[in-house]
Amino acid sequence: MKKLLIIYAMLLLLPIGLLAQNDSISKTKNVYKNQVDLNLELFGVVFGYKKRIHKNWYLGTKVGVGIIASYIHYENNYTLGSKGDLVNTTLMLQHSFKDFLLIESGPKLSLLIDDEGQNNPYRFEWELGVYAGLRKIQLGIRFGFFGTENSGNGFKNQNEKYSNSFLILRIPLTKWS
Repeated sequence: MKKLLIIYAMLLLLPIGLLAQNDSISKTKNVYKNQVDLNLELFGVVFGYKKRIHKNWYLGTKVGVGIIASYIHYENNYTLGSKGDLVNTTLMLQHSFKDFLLIESGPKLSLLIDDEGQNNPYRFEWELGVYAGLRKIQLGIRFGFFGTENSGNGFKNQNEKYSNSFLILRIPLTKWS
């Protein structure tokens, strides 16, 4: 009878030991560190690579091809027209707010063509982009500040206020750790 009582007590206490809570704190790691993006613009495409440097901060680069159009707004309150980047490259620093809102900024160097089809060799500006959306697709717009152009004998300020792009569709292509 004593053996039966011990076996019965063990069978009764066994489920209690299995159902006990584990109060340890576990840290979660970031899902990915690097990402490749595809930006689709009106007549061009931009490929970007970024690396996570801290929580929601990324550092990366973008390379664009095609006619990536933007309007140029000058200090005397008129818009001359549009200029297109045939090829451009950008270094960027990006901050993500809960994967819904992305803000990126960095220097951009472009090979240009304007709305009259004339080639103006190079353009340098500071770029600021804002993107909103879900994890799979984001919509955004890009602004350029402090734009200067190389008109044959060095970079010169063209009295610009800012430039802005058309609507941009961004698609994250790959994420890996």
